Amino acid sequence: MLDCTLHKIVNIHHTNPIEIKTHTHAHDEITYFVSGEGSIRMHGATVPYKSNTFAFFKAGTLHSENDPMPCNIIWLHFDYAIDGIALEEGVYEDIDKTLLLILKKLKNAFCSQGPYHGKLTESILAEAIIASAAKQSEREHSKSEIDWEAVTDYIDNNIGKPVDFRALAFEYGYSYDRFRHIFKEAFGISLYAYLTRQRIQLSKELLKRTNLSITDVAFECGFTSSSQFSNIFKAHTQITPKAYRYAHKTEF
Repeated sequence: MLDCTLHKIVNIHHTNPIEIKTHTHAHDEITYFVSGEGSIRMHGATVPYKSNTFAFFKAGTLHSENDPMPCNIIWLHFDYAIDGIALEEGVYEDIDKTLLLILKKLKNAFCSQGPYHGKLTESILAEAIIASAAKQSEREHSKSEIDWEAVTDYIDNNIGKPVDFRALAFEYGYSYDRFRHIFKEAFGISLYAYLTRQRIQLSKELLKRTNLSITDVAFECGFTSSSQFSNIFKAHTQITPKAYRYAHKTEF
């Protein structure tokens, strides 16, 4: 299937610093930074951009942009369905300017009123989307190994807090779906299963070695309520937190 619709493409030049506050769009978006430097914030993480890089945002994704210096930017909103192509959110490089040349051609086609205007625009948009996917694939293949020790240390040190795995993935340059997939490949369990396992382990230590109430233990370990904690604890240990504490009361 090849179905592409371009809703808008605009080339913006600005000489003064600007900050675009958190917003979202009804369509997918590519923001191409022809020149300039700044940052994009998405999924709780801030990622820098520079000349000849582009960001992709899925429809409905909250994001913001900070352009502290003069910038030349092309942005487009579109919908697409291309067999075998699924763009991932993030910021990517276009060192050889392949995508930039296609976007310039796309802008000219979109603004023209010549014969087959619609079909020509759809064809060039498909070319731009496929080129974007190729750039994403290039970065995937060039990435160094993730420092998994740093990842697990971060999770272990934030057990008592909500852990934003989407922000963590984005900081490493991955989509959330890709990041959780390679985490499971590396550890044999999902991100949430790992986090839950660590929370249960901490809760056991607190139940054995402190006099904290069951509710306080639950909150210390990142659970939202004592009932949620009790249900998950029993599912993992086949015993309630209260019974576990009683069984180990000699260790206080």
